[in-house]
Amino acid sequence: MHSSEAWMLGSYRRLDLLEVPAFRLAPQAVAALHPLRGVRLASIAELATDWPSLTLPLGEHLAGGAVAAVRATPLERLLVLLRHLASPLRFEPQNVYGVHRGVPSPRCQYPLRLMLLSRAAGGPRLWRYLPEHHALEDLGLHPAWQASLGDDELAVVGVARFWALADKYGEFAPYPTMLEAGMAQAQLLHLGSALGWQGAALPESELPGAAVLGAYEVGAYGWRGAAGGVAEDLERLPRRELRVADEWPSAGLEERFPRLAPLSEVFAPAGDAGPVPFSELATDAAAAAVSAGSADLFALMRTRHSGNDAVGMAPLLRPLPTGSRALLLARWRALTARRGRVAGEAELSAVCAWLDADAPGVYDLAGEPLPAPAGRLDDLLQRSLPRADMRWSMAPFKAAFFLCVDPVRTRAAHGEAGLRRLHLAAGAAAQDLSLAAASLGLFARPMRMLREPVLERGLSLPGLPVYQVLCGLNRSTNLSWELL
Repeated sequence: MHSSEAWMLGSYRRLDLLEVPAFRLAPQAVAALHPLRGVRLASIAELATDWPSLTLPLGEHLAGGAVAAVRATPLERLLVLLRHLASPLRFEPQNVYGVHRGVPSPRCQYPLRLMLLSRAAGGPRLWRYLPEHHALEDLGLHPAWQASLGDDELAVVGVARFWALADKYGEFAPYPTMLEAGMAQAQLLHLGSALGWQGAALPESELPGAAVLGAYEVGAYGWRGAAGGVAEDLERLPRRELRVADEWPSAGLEERFPRLAPLSEVFAPAGDAGPVPFSELATDAAAAAVSAGSADLFALMRTRHSGNDAVGMAPLLRPLPTGSRALLLARWRALTARRGRVAGEAELSAVCAWLDADAPGVYDLAGEPLPAPAGRLDDLLQRSLPRADMRWSMAPFKAAFFLCVDPVRTRAAHGEAGLRRLHLAAGAAAQDLSLAAASLGLFARPMRMLREPVLERGLSLPGLPVYQVLCGLNRSTNLSWELL
């Protein structure tokens, strides 16, 4: 399958052309769709949960700062990274989907698998992180993963498991999975910098391919470098045999979803992208860093809200402080500058539909006004919902962001790799926006569910909308507990 066909299948035509159970079944039936689940025996190293409470003011992070080296051992820094990248972080019992992570997940189905590679005698040692157990599974020496580790001490690799969402989203599963992989990639880059690790993002050509992964899986993102001797700490961890919960691909995916395999191949790693300039985004980073003040980066990663509240439960009905829109956009730009653009991000454009009482309207990422919408913004957003029986509570709703792309320009710049890179880039942008929103006390709900033709008729969009992020205020009774 060529990427041009995958572009078309992933557009608004997905409602007509793709086999997607979630698009045609009642919500009660959709909730029962999930991969096969069971238990298996694993050799695991259980990780400690009593690491130091690390803090880093958001302003210092945006200005290039990091946690002081004396604050935690190399292993403790790795535990902090794992917790904020893949572990369940918060339990919100009044939300429709109660358990949330630092990187949001469609309906709390985390479709990514986090792997570690550490330098060991005889070749790279491969570890699989088990988030619900906060443990590492020792998979032994794996020379086939040598390209991902290279000559470095540690590598962190995210694997996109399309089959994990296939029972619910069918042939559409690769699209939201890669968007979420992009979010995790941005989170990893921020965490690596905040923890003071010396390294860089993995080139696409050195991510694991089909030869070392299972069916309907691709290497999505990664980082490698020096981590202060953590490889030796991992070798010393005690292992024990333990039965752990797990899930596997359901039987008959190829028969039920014939396009799933070719679409998975379209999202596989391609050749490496060239340099990605982003210096123009750093012009107001200093001002954003000052305004961010002492808000803790790690706390924002843990407490960012998903916005999955049940409707009608005492939403907060208050306007935002004057200047909130400009502050949100500035912090978003500064976060992108801090982590550095990823391949495909230069081809993204953003539109902000601002609904708060302070200067409502439509703006670009720089905060410049765009043509007024055709009709009322709140009515447009209601009509863009995928089903007639769905409704939003608009009172606490403050903004909707649309990440758009020109497919022709993207294909010209990236060829067959354009679809993969664009989805990773859109996910990375959405994660930065989510952190910026959290710094202002707003929820952020990334999604790929709105009706694009309605949006395109009502807004002057610069391209095809590939991801949307909704922001607003959670209800006053939004109870939550931190996990771990």
